[in-house]
Amino acid sequence: MTDGCLHTVYRNDTSHQCGLSSLEDGRCTFHTTEELHRTRDTVIPAMQEAASKQQTVYEADISGVDLTEFTFPDVEFVDADFRRGRLQNADLTAARFTTCDFGRADLRQADLRHCNLSDSSFRRADLREANLQETQFVQADFSNADLREATLTRTNLKNASLQNTDLRDVNLDETILEQADLRNANLQKATLSMTNLQHADLREGILSNADISMASMEEVRLDNARLNNADVREAFLQRSSLQDVDLMDADIRNAFLDRADLGGADLFNADFGESRLGGTRFAGARLNSGTEFDSYVPGDPAREDNTNQQAGFLEAINVYRRLERVHSENLLDDRTTDYAVRRRRLEQRLAWKERRWGEYLILRLQNLAVRYGRNPFRALAVSLLAILLFALVYPILGIVASGTTVTYPASITEVNAIVRTLRTGLLYSIRTFLPFVGPGAQPATDVAQAITALESLLGKLLLGLFGLDIAAQTGEENE
Repeated sequence: MTDGCLHTVYRNDTSHQCGLSSLEDGRCTFHTTEELHRTRDTVIPAMQEAASKQQTVYEADISGVDLTEFTFPDVEFVDADFRRGRLQNADLTAARFTTCDFGRADLRQADLRHCNLSDSSFRRADLREANLQETQFVQADFSNADLREATLTRTNLKNASLQNTDLRDVNLDETILEQADLRNANLQKATLSMTNLQHADLREGILSNADISMASMEEVRLDNARLNNADVREAFLQRSSLQDVDLMDADIRNAFLDRADLGGADLFNADFGESRLGGTRFAGARLNSGTEFDSYVPGDPAREDNTNQQAGFLEAINVYRRLERVHSENLLDDRTTDYAVRRRRLEQRLAWKERRWGEYLILRLQNLAVRYGRNPFRALAVSLLAILLFALVYPILGIVASGTTVTYPASITEVNAIVRTLRTGLLYSIRTFLPFVGPGAQPATDVAQAITALESLLGKLLLGLFGLDIAAQTGEENE
């Protein structure tokens, strides 16, 4: 046995020998090539020696060693190999680790609180029920690791890789997962309340029944992820991509979804009450009658919290237009009509505020006559009522049909004459109201001629208003 380990460490263009007590081959437990020398009985004294000398241990090979329930001393490991190590219930809180490898290690119920394990690897490691609270894992690799029921509150996992990681029932409250790679990760029933997930990649992840309330998720990628029954209340999802995401039965109330993309998403029975939807895309999203949106979105004067600002009006109009379109795509006709009417009322109000009187008048008349073209029965009823009223008036004023002046008979007992008169008046009224029907009778007096012109104008106006609205709807659907 020599006086010290001869293993040479190269760092920062300098080299030095390890110096820890060596074994028969001139190397210490950490650097021996003989696996049989790396046992619990030899590793623990070597750690204690390094701690007493306040010596950093570089490139240590502790792979496969059983350190179950061992309490690590205050020693720093750099580039250490703990692969396949048995560290169940071990206490690592006093040690320091830099770019170490814990691949396939058994760390069940281990205590790693407050450790700095940045740039370390835990690929396929078993960390079930481990305590990782307030630990630094910046750029660490947890690919395919098992972290079920682990505690990661206030842990820093910025830029960490957690692909295919099992995080079911994990507590991630106030954890930093900014720019983390969580593709295909299983976060079912996980708690991520107030977690920082900005710019994270959660594509095809499973977040069913997860609590993501108040999480910061700006510009997150959640395409094809499963968030059914998830609690997404007050989450910040601005500019995030949620294409083809499953949000069935999710609670998304008061969430911030400005300029988010929900194209092709499953929104059956999802609740978006009070959510911010400015610029949110819903192209191809699937809704049903159980999908809930606000009756009046922010910016609508009907809301008590409305600021009555023009910018708010424009945002509300755009939101209503998108909601109208997605409900129309899903054949939810009643709600399509509701959002269309709310949009047109806002456009009418905005036209008034901006003193665009012509547009305001047209919208006003469209509302009165045909409910902005959304109620064909109203248009039909108004037209029929107008035709009938004018038909009753014309015989009083006098009209000429087949060279004979038609007026009501002197006696109400002349039933046949009254019927013929009403029929003539009705036909004349129909021909006058509908511009594409040919001429028939003629007005017999100046007053009758004036009333005829009025009915003709009213008919053209009603048909024109209805046609304008249909054209506008067609244009919007083709956008």
